[in-house]
Amino acid sequence: MSLQTGFPFTVLSGTDRSLSGIGNDYADQVGNPARPAGVSKIKEYFNTAAFVPATIGTFGNIGRNSLRGPGYADVDTSIFKNMFTGERISAQFQAEAFNTFNRVNFGNPANAGTAPVATVSSGTYGQITSANSPRVFQFGLKLLF
Repeated sequence: MSLQTGFPFTVLSGTDRSLSGIGNDYADQVGNPARPAGVSKIKEYFNTAAFVPATIGTFGNIGRNSLRGPGYADVDTSIFKNMFTGERISAQFQAEAFNTFNRVNFGNPANAGTAPVATVSSGTYGQITSANSPRVFQFGLKLLF
């Protein structure tokens, strides 16, 4: 069993608001980042209206890694059966299930293929666009001689 809290992430402005030429400026927080009641956590994982691009000439007021993504819970199981066919030969059957209960483990609300950040200027800002692997079965037979 694996249980983890969500990974931290940062909300960025998406443009060079500080005029420093780097472009990784944080956003300004102007409200409560808690998701509004009744809103799907996939479409809006946090209150996206709580963040705006940083004021021109500033680096933004939100702290680095100030928000946490969805947690992770996983149960893996395995069964092994030893079979003896003689003194010199034996076999072992193996059956394994990864993510046994097929729980959906979402990724951080981030831009696809980038670091753990959510960018105000992105088309997928605040949305969860990825998930970890679904349930997987694996079978094996091992012969020992």
